[in-house]
Amino acid sequence: MVYLKKLFFFLKIGSRRHLIFATDAQLSVLSGAKNWYVDGTFKLCKAPFTQLLTVNAFVRREDHAKQVPLVFALMSGKKKKDYRAVIREIISHLGQPSIKKVTVDFERAIWSAFQKVLPEVRIMGCAFHWSQALWRKVQELGLQQAYRNDRGTHDLVRKLLALPFLPADEIPNAFHRLETKATTEPLQALAQYINNTWISSTTWHPSCWSVFQQSVRTNNDTEGWHHGLNRRAQGKSQLPFYLLVELLFHEAKLTSLQIRLVSDKKLKRIQRKEYRNVQARLFEAWDKYQDGDISVERLLKTASHLVASQI
Repeated sequence: MVYLKKLFFFLKIGSRRHLIFATDAQLSVLSGAKNWYVDGTFKLCKAPFTQLLTVNAFVRREDHAKQVPLVFALMSGKKKKDYRAVIREIISHLGQPSIKKVTVDFERAIWSAFQKVLPEVRIMGCAFHWSQALWRKVQELGLQQAYRNDRGTHDLVRKLLALPFLPADEIPNAFHRLETKATTEPLQALAQYINNTWISSTTWHPSCWSVFQQSVRTNNDTEGWHHGLNRRAQGKSQLPFYLLVELLFHEAKLTSLQIRLVSDKKLKRIQRKEYRNVQARLFEAWDKYQDGDISVERLLKTASHLVASQI
C-alpha cells in the first residue's frame, strides 16, 4: 500500500497508539477552514482501536457548499492526553490553520483537549446532542406520559428544549423563569439537572451551546457521513484493519471528487424542505428579536414550536 506514505501518521501515547489518515488535498482544505465539525464512531473499529474520529469542514464556491471528511483518526484511547496528541499532530500538518470554531459532542475529554491545544478557538456543542441529553433525562425521570398528556408539562419541556436558540446571555434568566413553573418533583429534578449541568457548569456554560443566529447548529452532517460509512461497510462491525484502511482510502478519493465538483459548482449540500422552512422561520424570529419587535419570552415560545416539535 504505497499510498499510505502520503496518507498516514502514527502516534504512540504510553501503551496506546493512534493512526491519522489524510491526503495533502484534505489537509489543504482543513487548513483554510474556519469551522471544524468533529465526531466519532465506534462500530467499525476492532481492537486495539476503540473509535474512528473524523474532522469535517465545508468546502464552498459561491452558493455551492458541501461538508466533507478531511481527517480520519483511528484511536485506541479516549483520555485527554490521547485527544491532545491527535489534535496537536493534525495541527502540525496545517501550516497556519484558519480555525476559529469547532463543534463537538459533549464529551469532557475532547473539550479539555481542544481548550488546551487551541485556547483561542471557540468550542461549541452540538444542538442536537444537547436536546438528546435533555430528552434522555426527561425519559429517565419518567416524564414522557406527563409530556404527552399534561399541557403545562408539555409546554414547559418544549421551552426548556428550545433554550439553545436564545442568545447566551439571556439563557440563565430565561431558564430561572421557567424553573419557577416546575411544580412537580420530576420537573424540579429536571430543572436541577439543567442548572447543574448546563447553566452553572464551568465546562458547558450557555455560551458553549447557544446556537443563536447560527445556520449550522449540529454535527448531523458528520454523523450522517458516519452512518453512510457504516452502510458502505455493508453493515459489518469491527472491520479488519486492512479493510477499514481500504474503506478510508476510498472515502479520501471520494472527498477529492466532491471538492472538485463544488469548485466547479456542480455539487451542493441538500437540505430537506422541512428543515429549510424551520431555518427560515427561525432567522425571521431572530431578526425580529434583534430589531426589538419581539421579547425574549416570545422568541423562546416561537423556537419551542419550531424545533422542540422535532423531538
